[in-house]
Amino acid sequence: MRILRSELFICIPIALSLSGCRGGIGHISMDDALDITAVEILAPGGSVRIDSVRPGLGVTGEHRLDGAGAQGRASVTLREDGVLQVGSVCLPVAPCRLDLALSIPETMPVSVDLGAGDVVTAGVANVDVLVDRGDVSVMGAYNTTVRIGEGDLQVRLAGAGKLRAVLASGDAEVAVSPGGWQVQAVAADLKMSGVSLDRLAAGSLDIHAPGGTVRVVGLEELAAR
Repeated sequence: MRILRSELFICIPIALSLSGCRGGIGHISMDDALDITAVEILAPGGSVRIDSVRPGLGVTGEHRLDGAGAQGRASVTLREDGVLQVGSVCLPVAPCRLDLALSIPETMPVSVDLGAGDVVTAGVANVDVLVDRGDVSVMGAYNTTVRIGEGDLQVRLAGAGKLRAVLASGDAEVAVSPGGWQVQAVAADLKMSGVSLDRLAAGSLDIHAPGGTVRVVGLEELAAR
């Protein structure tokens, strides 16, 4: 296994000026990801894009840490339990953002905790996302948990998947395979087409967006538009 790990440096502001504190670009490269059990991403802001590769292939990515509060590049840590962590080292009172593009095996679980910014995942089976303010797009997941303080959610589930979503302020659009689904939804405006309720179905949707619109459509219905 080969890991190219970000370097860190500490920036000490001079005369209360943070203009000299800047981050940089780093890379992640793992030829063999069999020992990696999960990926965790934590940052106060930025953008995260996670794409999938076939199981057994490696983990690759590029990250950029930027902003007045950035102290060095992002940190990349491989824990003893096999969890790969990508995080930012930022001053507590200055803006800082992590922009990350990562490719991981499709069966590898990923969790993202982002203060402000957008998250996109494509083809990753198990996704857990927490965003204070920003939009989330999850394409092709089987098991998805999303919590958004302020922002919109777009989900396309693969097969008879499971979605648990809470949006304090925002709208959700969910596309699923047509047929029966277990559905629990709280919304100011609820729209469903191309799906039916079935309390014994394998697929389940639990969506709580009390102030927004929740739209659930079958994929065949979506393709016909």
